[in-house]
Amino acid sequence: MSSFNITNLPNPFTPLAFLHPAVAYQVQIGNYVVVGTLAAFIRDLLCNFRNDYKLVSQYRIGIGTGAYFLARLSTLFYLLASTLFLTYPLNHCVLARKFYEVGCAISVPANSLLIFLRARAIFNSNRYLVLFFFFLWLTVAGTAIMPAIPGMIIAANIGPTKYCTTASDKAYTGIFTIAPPIHDTVIFVAISWRMFQSSHFESSRVNRRLKEVIKASVTGEYLPQFSRAVLKDCQLY
Repeated sequence: MSSFNITNLPNPFTPLAFLHPAVAYQVQIGNYVVVGTLAAFIRDLLCNFRNDYKLVSQYRIGIGTGAYFLARLSTLFYLLASTLFLTYPLNHCVLARKFYEVGCAISVPANSLLIFLRARAIFNSNRYLVLFFFFLWLTVAGTAIMPAIPGMIIAANIGPTKYCTTASDKAYTGIFTIAPPIHDTVIFVAISWRMFQSSHFESSRVNRRLKEVIKASVTGEYLPQFSRAVLKDCQLY
């Protein structure tokens, strides 16, 4: 049997060749997800460009509008930075990772702010509930900056290549991935319940089967048109 020689490979410095097979598979799947997400987001930007332009040119710019565009732009920056970090031979991995982390620290709270503003508008008469939602948003904002703290996450080159990867991270840095889903889920459930309370379904027969209740809360079948639109938009978010 002839001996294996790495120089016989057409591309001996493929970055995944320097990773454990299980890790290489995870990295490859992650790269596909990031690139696909960036492509879908760019398509969404292009499809909504005309509406976004009208929003700026024809309407007064308030807190909600500012938060919306901050979320859009910061998300684009975050996705671009993460895609370049994971797929392009940058060589300067530590610096590239910082751009990635800054994008995360801005885009995650900005997107969560949008749903908080919606909850504030719906529950404006309940001061304590709004303060609770605001506390949840502050938790999201606080945990989102954790990856950017020096020493939390270390970036390095993959072997002798110019491609980058995460060399090590603190165990508790994963908290920043938990806070946003908790924030969004709590507010979504609260908004759904408020919409359900104001529906024709709630004001009609009280004794209904559980199946009907679940269907109404998911599909918004008995809601007024505006309330149903709010519920559907929250579900899409």
